[in-house]
Amino acid sequence: MSKTIRFLSVPLLLLLGCASEPPPPPVTVLGTHQAVAALAGAWRGEYSSVATGRSGVIRFELLATTEEASGAVWMSPAFHGAADPRTDAGTRRGPQELHIRFVRALDAGNLTGTLEAYRDPECDCQLSTTFTGKLAGDVIAGTYTTQGPLGHAVTDGRWRVERERVTSVR
Repeated sequence: MSKTIRFLSVPLLLLLGCASEPPPPPVTVLGTHQAVAALAGAWRGEYSSVATGRSGVIRFELLATTEEASGAVWMSPAFHGAADPRTDAGTRRGPQELHIRFVRALDAGNLTGTLEAYRDPECDCQLSTTFTGKLAGDVIAGTYTTQGPLGHAVTDGRWRVERERVTSVR
């Protein structure tokens, strides 16, 4: 039996405290009730790629009781050039919010998914990213692959998130 749960993007407003675009349409998470329930909780972590020098933050939440979820990835572009603030040498852009488009929770703790296609500021081209991961207790770790147009190098990296512990206030 397959169960559908919705992922909604976390507005950048909540993370950075500044204006953001409206959240994207809901994103489907598929899997058996047991596989999806194993992902319940608030997850925080990071990803990185040796090939591109990029890294970023991953945040998502899946609430088992309301069957609502939210999630996003913030990509930090690689830094190129001098780090001298007195000159325009070197370029540095802020994080770019990427939205999770699809996730399939498989049995045995495995999952696969995709991010919405996005425009990469370094190549000024459209890229797509797929990811896989494995749930082990309160950690999900895996790899991702990013592809672009013909002639663009396929790159990969690693990601890891941990389930946040809930502390009760009395």
